[in-house]
Amino acid sequence: MQLVIDVGNTETVVGVVAAPLELVAEWRLSSGIPRTGDEMTALLRSEEHTSELQSRPHISYAVF
Repeated sequence: MQLVIDVGNTETVVGVVAAPLELVAEWRLSSGIPRTGDEMTALLRSEEHTSELQSRPHISYAVF
C-alpha cells in the first residue's frame, strides 16, 4: 500500500493506493486553513478518517 498526497492551493488530498488504479481511501482537507504538521496528523488519524482502513494491511512506504 502507498500513501499519496497532493497539496493544492485550496485543498490537500491524501489517499491510500493498494495496487495500480485501486484507491482504497481518500481524504480531503482544506489548504486554506493554516495547520501544523501535528494538526494534520491528528485529523488523518481520527476515527472518522481511519475506520475504512482497519481491515487493510499497513502502508509499506510513503514518498514525500
